[in-house]
Amino acid sequence: MYLLPNGRLEVRAADWPAIEARLAMLAAGGDFADGAIAFEGRRRGGEVFASFDRTAIRLIAETGGVTHLLSGSSRSRLGKLGHVHGGADVRR
Repeated sequence: MYLLPNGRLEVRAADWPAIEARLAMLAAGGDFADGAIAFEGRRRGGEVFASFDRTAIRLIAETGGVTHLLSGSSRSRLGKLGHVHGGADVRR
């Protein structure tokens, strides 16, 4: 989005599917950034959305995404995902 000298905003080459995914996450009560991460991850072939954020995990799982809730101890061993949850079967 660009602010033109005349004060008008102009959108050039917007990625509308990405914008809609981010806004949908925000509307569902999640974080705009988590929507961006999940969308871009799926688009680039990612299979698992991993996060410390329980709300993000729940919302992504509700859309059918495979998720993994990281724990505080996971911070030192991010290479090992451990249990992976798919769809809405994520436990809170």
